[in-house]
Amino acid sequence: MNRIAHNLTRLLNRAMLSVDFPNTPGTSPAGRPVSPKVVYRACCHGEFGSARLNFLQLAEKSQILVLRSLDDHTARRLTRGLPESTLARLNRHMPEQAKSRPPQP
Repeated sequence: MNRIAHNLTRLLNRAMLSVDFPNTPGTSPAGRPVSPKVVYRACCHGEFGSARLNFLQLAEKSQILVLRSLDDHTARRLTRGLPESTLARLNRHMPEQAKSRPPQP
């Protein structure tokens, strides 16, 4: 019984720590920084839900770099589930040459 109480206390303490310190942009729920490579890797494996969650945790400049580096089809699949406000903000801050680039085959 003592062992169960100890493990339950340990789990609840961890849960309370995550509530006390909300995520800042650029960090994962575990507090580790999110890298654009994580988003690329998830897209390559077809895990677009995971890629979207990690994409939203990136800083704005990193989000723009990720979108500019992906091919059009992959970028569309990645952005399909993103909030419209995020897409509008990224579109407003994206350089003009990136907005008018020719479509890739």
